[in-house]
Amino acid sequence: MELDERKMKILKAIISTYLETGDPVGSRTIAKDSDLHLSSATIRNEMADLEELGYILQPHTSAGRIPSDLGYRYYVNCLMEENDEIRIRETEREKEHQDLINKMDRMEEVLKNVADLLAANTNYATLISTPQIKESKLKFIQLSMVDTQRLLIVIVVGNDTVKNVLMNMDEPLGNDEILKLNILLNSFLQGLTLNDINIELVHTMKVQAGMHADILEGVFSGIVEAIHEADNMEIYTSGATNMLKYPELVNPEHTTALLDTLVEKKQLVKLVDDTVNQEEKHGIQVYIGNETQVQSLRDCSIVTATYELKEGGTGTVGIIGLGQIGLMAAKLFQAFGAKVIAYNRSESEEAKALGIEYKSLEEVLSTSDIVSLNLPLNAETRGFLSADKIALMNENTIFINCARGPIVDNEALAKALNDGKLGYACVDVFDMEPPIPADYPLLQAKNTLLTPHQAFISEESMVRRAKIVFDNVTAYLDGKPVNVCKL
Repeated sequence: MELDERKMKILKAIISTYLETGDPVGSRTIAKDSDLHLSSATIRNEMADLEELGYILQPHTSAGRIPSDLGYRYYVNCLMEENDEIRIRETEREKEHQDLINKMDRMEEVLKNVADLLAANTNYATLISTPQIKESKLKFIQLSMVDTQRLLIVIVVGNDTVKNVLMNMDEPLGNDEILKLNILLNSFLQGLTLNDINIELVHTMKVQAGMHADILEGVFSGIVEAIHEADNMEIYTSGATNMLKYPELVNPEHTTALLDTLVEKKQLVKLVDDTVNQEEKHGIQVYIGNETQVQSLRDCSIVTATYELKEGGTGTVGIIGLGQIGLMAAKLFQAFGAKVIAYNRSESEEAKALGIEYKSLEEVLSTSDIVSLNLPLNAETRGFLSADKIALMNENTIFINCARGPIVDNEALAKALNDGKLGYACVDVFDMEPPIPADYPLLQAKNTLLTPHQAFISEESMVRRAKIVFDNVTAYLDGKPVNVCKL
């Protein structure tokens, strides 16, 4: 039977009062505290009809009324139809979402904080499950030396599950060796599932790894563990003690069972599976009383909502100048999972084979999350990145200049940073030789990382330059000079 407007208002008043106090609600309370402007006698008659229809119950003869499961269901359905009244303002929700993502970089940390946020804002117990991803794909692998005898292997899979593996080493790896292994691993394995990694692929990778093939064994073991962890659902709960604030749930036996369920989580897996695996139950669902399969939760109402993760959450890197240095930078960015686009006067087949897309300069500047400048300095490129081109980049873009300082209008660059029109700048070249004067624009710019142009100073560079000198001298003494400068 459809309720008329007066019965609906009285039912809503009973439910909202009961939710607030936890005590059975009488007609006098409704008459006094609501804005219905009805007498107690009229409200009693309507309550008798609602009880007969099964929307409310009377716990005992002298008590007021409490909502039944049917009453709660009707109330919830009305709320969901009046979506504007319960929807969080879009700007607030977006801000909370962005704040969380900005502060967290691992999926489990984000989910735990979402559960805590929900519990704090609702004063109820909350739970959230990890994304249900079957056949998780590898996103990223990174090797780095922790010390002279231990190698750290970091493996990231599809839902941002991170697996760290420590591997003991007889001898430390140099930076060049680690870089080559990182490029090898990500070039071959990025985007693959466990089933995609076959014996032939492993053999090919080991051949290319050469004397470091044994390291791949540790990497593959870590991959197996990481993917298995990602495919297993984890549930995070928060606010269990909030349930003790509600008088209707303070029955010791029920409270113990309820807390056990929230702590043990085994029964919650059934609830989540039921919601996730049935398409018609996606979106917001409300389970009231006996509608839930979990016995200990039948004195509660449960609100569930599904969420989805967008695919392809990698950033876009724009390379301006795709010569040898630009191409190497592109490979490094690809190893980190980035999509690479490029602007260059000519197009190379090697770049296309790597999946690099050529775009116009305007598109590279306006659509890239990171812009890396790799042009030579000549008459054509001096002042190339002018104020109007800098203005094409957006307020979150990271700009990197490791090419030559005079290619960029650095005064315009500093202004864009200070005005919030550009996100960040990383610069190790200037349009003058040191010492740089104190009033130089980039020294005062916001969100700017300035580093001295001194790649030559590392131990690896020193050794490499010494080797080049020794080889030049040896070749000259052997009568076969190399690297000869014609003056």
